[in-house]
Amino acid sequence: MSDEIAKFESKRSIEERLSEEDLAILHRELCRSYYEHQYSRVAKLEEQSLRMTSMVLTLTTAFLSLGYTYFKSIESTIDSLLGIISLIVIAISLNTFAILFNGRTEGFTDVHKLRAKEIINKFSVEIFDLDKSMPFPPASAIWTRYRIVRAIHWVLIAISILLLPVSYFDVVSDWFISAKSL
Repeated sequence: MSDEIAKFESKRSIEERLSEEDLAILHRELCRSYYEHQYSRVAKLEEQSLRMTSMVLTLTTAFLSLGYTYFKSIESTIDSLLGIISLIVIAISLNTFAILFNGRTEGFTDVHKLRAKEIINKFSVEIFDLDKSMPFPPASAIWTRYRIVRAIHWVLIAISILLLPVSYFDVVSDWFISAKSL
């Protein structure tokens, strides 16, 4: 407990020894540091989101194309269909997870951006007004980056679902043709 009191007294004595100009510089530097930290977090979150999307797109494409080719070559119709269905379920699950992950990431990046704007508003109204006078396209725009990524994942989910009847008729017709030739 006495260590905490000593730290508090030490901090208070430092602030008392600083001039008003030094305190203003200190506050400005803290503001700048906090602002940079918030946008550093935004950059890291967006990088994670991009990595997740890239990984899921790659895995989905690989699973559906290579897996479909492999399972179609299996002689047993049931095994072939079960293999294709399992790949479709995996593809849908991966893309659903990516949609949820990107949605959650978007919420966190919005919070960090709001914190950065608030710190500017609190410590430098001129910069805040300048920032406000030159806005980016509104977040309610139809095609934001997060919405484009979500749309890509939804398209892959739709392709996966559409692959189910196509694969069924493809595998069953191959089986039916081979059974007829016997």
